[in-house]
Amino acid sequence: MNDGSNDSTNRDTGWSVSRDHHAAFVSVKTIDGELGFCPRHINTIAVLEVDQVKVRRVDDDKHIDWIAVNGGIIEIADNVITIVADSAERETRYRH
Repeated sequence: MNDGSNDSTNRDTGWSVSRDHHAAFVSVKTIDGELGFCPRHINTIAVLEVDQVKVRRVDDDKHIDWIAVNGGIIEIADNVITIVADSAERETRYRH
């Protein structure tokens, strides 16, 4: 999660795919319930449920990325969110 530009990049790291997004808000469902994260959130780690991750981008409140994850782990550390999951698929919904 970053406050900077709204660029996003995809990197194939061999064993995984990494996506960088600059987010205003991220919402996830964990085994203990739903969590939401804004920039500069306290460092956190949690186990994810099989569900969707909602990423509201910084460029526009209506620019939302939905990422379906097959469980996994989410870590928030030093203003960066990392999700490790066996699989994930992204759908982008953007309305002007």
